[in-house]
Amino acid sequence: MLSCGLLLVVGSACSSSGGGAQKQPTTTVKRRPTTTHKARPTTPTTTGTTAPAGPRLTDLILSDGPPGYVRQADDVGDTGPTNLDKAANDDNCSDAREALLSSGFNAGYQRLWTSVDDTGVSLNQDYLFLYRFNSPQGAQAYVQHWHVCLLANQSSKAPIQPFAPPLIPDAVGVSAISEKQGSTGVVLFQKGPYAVQALVVGGPGVDQSGTAADIAYAQYQQLP
Repeated sequence: MLSCGLLLVVGSACSSSGGGAQKQPTTTVKRRPTTTHKARPTTPTTTGTTAPAGPRLTDLILSDGPPGYVRQADDVGDTGPTNLDKAANDDNCSDAREALLSSGFNAGYQRLWTSVDDTGVSLNQDYLFLYRFNSPQGAQAYVQHWHVCLLANQSSKAPIQPFAPPLIPDAVGVSAISEKQGSTGVVLFQKGPYAVQALVVGGPGVDQSGTAADIAYAQYQQLP
């Protein structure tokens, strides 16, 4: 981000441009530049997978973010429909494509919200990654992959601290706080065939775990 979407302390990634949103500097977040992404089709592809029956991801992912946050257009943070190639590119680990295929990746969707101050400068960015797999076991395997990537890519200047997200069974929470370069909170969970990553990036010296847990729980409630 992992985001890793995955602007990750966790293995996903994100960027922003236009729309008045400005990316916060932080040593805990790593993402490949979105300019390196190949243009993705308007309809997500599912190389090597069979789509399970179910609602469209655009109907399952949250529409509204936390109070005070504004949803951004897909061209601001390179969000929207996510196919296999984009999901692999957004992951911060070298074995991302293999992990996605072995887990049975089917399709994904990403969304971005930002909060701004009175001058229009971005304060916090909230990214949400919703990936569907061919089985609950595959979704859980990819959540574990996200977690491993997060731990492997942590910064010595802002060590990752675990926390327990409330109300979501078996969810994983981590935060990283730098007093100079920014802060990050991440919640990962699996529900049925869905893997979710809620990622919050903001200014220095702020515990982002509460905001990440709130948006994760809202998404958890919305999934079937």
